[in-house]
Amino acid sequence: MAAIPKEKFALLVGVNLYNVNNKYIQGKTNRWNNLKGCINDVQAISQCLRSELHFDKSNIVTLKADRGWKEPRDKRKVPTRENLLAELELLEQKPPGALIYFHYSGHGNRQLMKHRQNGDRPYTETLVTWADELADYDLGNMLERLAKKHVVCAVLDCCHSGGADRESVVDEDETSIRSRSLYKDEANDSDSDLHLKDFPESEYDGYRDSQNDVGRARDAVTRYSKLGRARGYNLFTAVLPSELAKEHQYYSPLGRRTQHGVFTFHFLESLMQLRRSANGVTYGHLHDVVKAKIDKVSEKDPRMNQQPDHKGDENRFLFSSGASPYVKPPKTFLANVIEHSFSSMVINRGSAHGVSVSDRFLIYPPESIAFGQNLTGINPQSLEVKVTKADELRSEATWGVGHRPTALKGYFAQLIEHTDKMKIDVHLSVTAPKEVDVLLNECEKYQNLSLPIDMKFFSSIADQRSDSDFLVILKQNLLLNRQAVSQASIRSPSTPGIGPDDPRQLMELLHHLCSYQLAANLTPSNSVSPSLPYKFEWNEISVDKNDAEKGTISSWKLSFENRHKGAVQITVLNLGPAYGIHSTVHGPQENCVSVDPWEEESWTVDIVMPEFTEQERRKSSHSLRKTEMQDVFKLLLTEKSTDFRHYLIPNLQVDHDKVEIVRRKSGNLRVVHRDCIVEDKVVITQLSNGSP
Repeated sequence: MAAIPKEKFALLVGVNLYNVNNKYIQGKTNRWNNLKGCINDVQAISQCLRSELHFDKSNIVTLKADRGWKEPRDKRKVPTRENLLAELELLEQKPPGALIYFHYSGHGNRQLMKHRQNGDRPYTETLVTWADELADYDLGNMLERLAKKHVVCAVLDCCHSGGADRESVVDEDETSIRSRSLYKDEANDSDSDLHLKDFPESEYDGYRDSQNDVGRARDAVTRYSKLGRARGYNLFTAVLPSELAKEHQYYSPLGRRTQHGVFTFHFLESLMQLRRSANGVTYGHLHDVVKAKIDKVSEKDPRMNQQPDHKGDENRFLFSSGASPYVKPPKTFLANVIEHSFSSMVINRGSAHGVSVSDRFLIYPPESIAFGQNLTGINPQSLEVKVTKADELRSEATWGVGHRPTALKGYFAQLIEHTDKMKIDVHLSVTAPKEVDVLLNECEKYQNLSLPIDMKFFSSIADQRSDSDFLVILKQNLLLNRQAVSQASIRSPSTPGIGPDDPRQLMELLHHLCSYQLAANLTPSNSVSPSLPYKFEWNEISVDKNDAEKGTISSWKLSFENRHKGAVQITVLNLGPAYGIHSTVHGPQENCVSVDPWEEESWTVDIVMPEFTEQERRKSSHSLRKTEMQDVFKLLLTEKSTDFRHYLIPNLQVDHDKVEIVRRKSGNLRVVHRDCIVEDKVVITQLSNGSP
């Protein structure tokens, strides 16, 4: 496992005081209301870094401003844009390989860019520092520079933080649109007695009923667009680009009420909960726990609603000096507990994610999960539950008689058995019924219950079923491997090795097809109007000469317009002819794309012939050669940020001399239309009858 770097440095910025006029502000930021929890945030973070990660106190630099502020002797400690960037530049000069932690708590802002391209209306997100605001492209560029030399983790607890690190591609001259706070108040005393060693790790009662103390907003969000970037660093943000980040009063273990950012509070709480884990913790792992906790808070009090986000490599070890040597398998299916009672619990995955009634999950405390896998096995801490109700984005589950529920919000739920089975017929070249039975028994040894298959093996094509999802025709006999193969050596269901040559490779192929069909079966309702108004269009455009020389067959412009009064989140999956599923509008470092009300986003998509299809056509006779290929682009539209990346799988790789695959139309469809809207766009590409 990669280690946390020995050299560690941190820059913490907390700004409570805005409504003041001095030589640094000079009327530029005193229009903002004061905040209460930002200094508490950075003090608690500093304490955590020193006690849990062993940061040297002298390596933690804090820029802050609070009520009663007096100009420090060292002018570099004033929280201005210039000082913030200067401190980050100093960290860049540290010897390579250090851990750099950056935390900002304060206001955030959005500005509408003056110059627009192709009808788009991109925003710039900013951190509201004193004197001047720090733009997203400046921050993102600086973090990327740091990441080239160091291990970088950044946390932004401010409004609009989800878009606060984008790459600059347009003119910097913008027209400002300010986001005002919900409440205007003065900063209070911010001495914190938050003792993180004793931080509560279970349910707590830290909510106040006072209207004036709930839902306090900070002005700064992350949004994936043409300005998105591939990151060498990991970034946690309190909210999506169009949202406001809240701060709230919580009870410390000593019984004192202290104000904190909602995100920072639960970020610290999750770190404390995970610190006991003997297994490595990934960035994606931490984000899942934090999000589950905040989702629960939002359900309890809608005024606290905000959607945290993570951008970066979710499989990388937290604060590690190198990439994780373990990459989470594509079909690992993890959910989180977001609600529980004496007799049941709610997990944050539903029918839109492939969950069905009677599916079985194992529940684990967060410290038992690492890299998307349970590493402790079935133990007394685990609890098996069965799904009794599957809504579109969440499911209810109950446990067996005699079990005592131990699951709290943030606990992980790992799928162990799907009840809906894909029907796959396998035509064998063998003729003896006994040999068919032997092959079926061998293949059953490699059955994956999380991707169950109703298999039928036969040697006569007349015995195939009319309602199967796939027909797989084997053109040669499989090699029966008599040597015992442990379950641990079975590869995760992704792309099987070239073949299939033996029962294990065949089952990997079938599981891959099962994964593909699971996403294909997610279908829109033809009889119910969508609950969120939108426009989703595809238009073919001319192919650029250079792109044509690189293999582009056709080009399309995808456009999405949000006609809803609030921001929406979109994912577009490409189900390709090579039985791969890829993300179209965002990269693997983002869950989804956030689109503001009445905004339009557009992308250009080039269609190319995958190697799978080229080989398939090459191996076919001229009369049977395919003359077209089909790409399905599946829009998934939700109001809340939802992760559908578990559907992603690479293109299939097989030897077409050994196997032929025929896909049929499935009748086992999952219709969604309320909490998750689905729309399919089918692109048919005509292929030449000549040589590929």
